[in-house]
Amino acid sequence: MSGLSHSPTQRKLLVVLAFVAGAFAVHALALGNPFVIDDHSAIGQHPDVQDTAGVLRLWTHHYWEGSPSLDDQLYRPVTVFSYWLSQRVTPGSPAGFRVVNLLLLAGIALGVVSWLRRYAGTLPALLAGVLVLAHPANTEAINHIVGRADLLAVLGIVGFLALQAGAQQLGWTWPRIAGAAAFALLALGSKESGLALLPCALAQGWVGSTHCVDTANPEPRPSGGVPIPSEQPNACRTTRGICPKRALFLTLFLPAALYAAARLGVVGVPAGYTPAADDLTGNPLRGMGFVERLPDACAVAAWYIKQFVWPSTTYNHTPPPGVVGAWRLASGLGVLVYAALFVGVAVLCRKQRPMAVPAVLVLAHLLIVGHLLTATGAYAANRLTVATTVGGAMLLGLVLARLTDRSAAHRNAVVVVALMIVVGLAGLTARANRTWSSELARMHADVRADDEDPVALYWLSQAQLQRAPDAAVSHLKRAHALAPGSNQAAAALADALLATGDDRAAWKLYDQLLARNAMLTDQQRAYAAMAAFNTGRDARAETLVRGLPDDLAQPIRDALELRQQPTDSP
Repeated sequence: MSGLSHSPTQRKLLVVLAFVAGAFAVHALALGNPFVIDDHSAIGQHPDVQDTAGVLRLWTHHYWEGSPSLDDQLYRPVTVFSYWLSQRVTPGSPAGFRVVNLLLLAGIALGVVSWLRRYAGTLPALLAGVLVLAHPANTEAINHIVGRADLLAVLGIVGFLALQAGAQQLGWTWPRIAGAAAFALLALGSKESGLALLPCALAQGWVGSTHCVDTANPEPRPSGGVPIPSEQPNACRTTRGICPKRALFLTLFLPAALYAAARLGVVGVPAGYTPAADDLTGNPLRGMGFVERLPDACAVAAWYIKQFVWPSTTYNHTPPPGVVGAWRLASGLGVLVYAALFVGVAVLCRKQRPMAVPAVLVLAHLLIVGHLLTATGAYAANRLTVATTVGGAMLLGLVLARLTDRSAAHRNAVVVVALMIVVGLAGLTARANRTWSSELARMHADVRADDEDPVALYWLSQAQLQRAPDAAVSHLKRAHALAPGSNQAAAALADALLATGDDRAAWKLYDQLLARNAMLTDQQRAYAAMAAFNTGRDARAETLVRGLPDDLAQPIRDALELRQQPTDSP
């Protein structure tokens, strides 16, 4: 039998290979899917990604530098650098870019396993890690390439926490310090939500490793699952190796200071997000005060928690401003979510329980990007799905540690139930990956899920404009009827009507938008001028082209001049 045993290194390698293979098995259908939505502007139209000489300058540019997006307040050099590397290795290949996202998801799952082994043992850790791989809520971060920012940031956080937990048990060494600092820079440089690392690391530093499990010689546990205290209660808080305070400075505060200095130098002090033209698909909370946006922020928080238990894979799930109908209930549940997290973090930290760490992970993300503290640029509730599923899996792993310690029969039952749930989630994941086969398929699926969602109808119309313009007009009319106050919906409908030759209906909408001083792009003002010209309103057309770029204004000026020329009588 001894010949069949494996060394610890071999066992770790087998686990790594199994998780990577599992990630590809669960998400196999995603590999053939194309670039979608923001992927085009973040990769195909991004000069820093496409230029072979852009590797140095991308560190001094904001996230969307030179691309069609106008958001200049994001600084994510690690994410852009990863796009640049993918473009060099697999140029223009969606499958190549998606392989990297899959490897990152596998890395996150392995980070969860590594962290949980310190506090819960091997079996609960493996079950929680498999849940992260199979959870269908994470399919968007795989299929939507720009979801790599979330994957990188969460990988940085989980990797840091796993190394920190090991160092608190065994002592800080220079290799651990170097690795933790690298994970910190990865989290901070990938996405703004990486700032959640700071409270998570501080919480774990306070919790310490009092509850750590020595996986080589695990301590006996009572029926409650909490390790029996040893004769030396501070044995896990070892001072072996480098001073913990010095290690925390080198691994956390120094990288955070470097990131803050770089961000300040590139994008300056954030100016905040004011109301924008995308009042339907963008963030309707921009410019609102705390009290005014509180119901919607709580509704989003409730959606995150719901995703872990009852996942939805739609792309469009933005609660309407003011919270009506089902979202009013979601807002109330969100208040409970925030209250439970705040109270739970306080109690768990006071008792120095490891559950405080994933609770802080979820709460910090909700505070940073959940619109409670500030209304950020993005409003779609899928932005932090990965962080929520990871935090939920970590909490679940700690609960499973208690359940699997009671008896062999009890442990086997828990494992069977957990594996059945994972298989069911994997099936949902496969179906979700199939709906990402194209933008049109994705948006059709969203409208089938909720045909009264104006955001879903809007995005479906945008996917249909080239192939089925009449269907696009029909869906935009419904979106406009469901969101009559949205300038974006009205402008999109006017553009589509103009494209299908209904000039009078298009001009009527443009005229209404102009009358209420709606924010129109230069292209939309050019379209409005064209509609005015086509309906005989030459003076309005001439007024509208003033101030437009020459490439947009000149064709209309030429048409006006041609019409004003006297015709020769026969």
